[in-house]
Amino acid sequence: MPPIVAARPGVFTLCLGRAFAPWPQFLELCRTLVPAPMAVLAMTGQAPEAASVPPGFALAAVAGYPAPGGQRYFSLFTPKAASR
Repeated sequence: MPPIVAARPGVFTLCLGRAFAPWPQFLELCRTLVPAPMAVLAMTGQAPEAASVPPGFALAAVAGYPAPGGQRYFSLFTPKAASR
């Protein structure tokens, strides 16, 4: 666990990632770092499909934006219980 998270357990409510790991792996890492309720914002090269979201998470929103080399996406994930 990163020292900043270990020193402040339960304080963080958002994980933000860009080019860190494939987004499904990033979600699993965030699950261990930040307690629910939380949000995970991943900057991805492809729009995620809801069917490929790991158990326990929901795809709350996707927004595209232009970038050099093509379209990129902001993908917001929330814990499944919080998305109802």
